[in-house]
Amino acid sequence: MGIVNHFVPTIHLCMGLSKVEINGYSTDFAEVISSECGNKQMLKVTKALAMTAMDIFAEPELV
Repeated sequence: MGIVNHFVPTIHLCMGLSKVEINGYSTDFAEVISSECGNKQMLKVTKALAMTAMDIFAEPELV
């Protein structure tokens, strides 16, 4: 994210995919993220982010 968040509101998403820690740049991560569980988690996070954007557009004073 750099220093962007010092100038404009930002969101940094984190999500759980596994019960054990997995490096984001690994074949283990690729396997987990492409699994059914990984796809379900990504869909949940995507929906939450979209709903957050809708809230901000509906109520700009939140920013």
